[in-house]
Amino acid sequence: VRKSRFTHQFLDEQDGFTVSFFPKEMKDRLLWCGQHSGREYDKVAKTGLVPSCISSPSGGERVTFKQASLVFSCTKAACFDLESSAFLKSEVKEFYHDGDLHTVYIGFIDSILSNQ
Repeated sequence: VRKSRFTHQFLDEQDGFTVSFFPKEMKDRLLWCGQHSGREYDKVAKTGLVPSCISSPSGGERVTFKQASLVFSCTKAACFDLESSAFLKSEVKEFYHDGDLHTVYIGFIDSILSNQ
């Protein structure tokens, strides 16, 4: 997740995260979410996504969406900032011309939820 993304703040503040998979018919709505910042738009209102909280092992909550067909609930195991010196191919640098590198989050899957 790039440091400039609104999501970055949420990931840093929580002990875990969800990875949500959606049906194909959600593609346009999800593309819109990826192209617009939650700092500037209410993505839930714009797309009709319905937030849903699930319990985490620590007793807190993690957010997913009711439309998700499959959800991995994960506890953060590690996170680190990607460094351009780690790139094995020079072409990768083309995606980071502005220096906005990703933070990599690694998690253990605590639970898998299926909505099928």
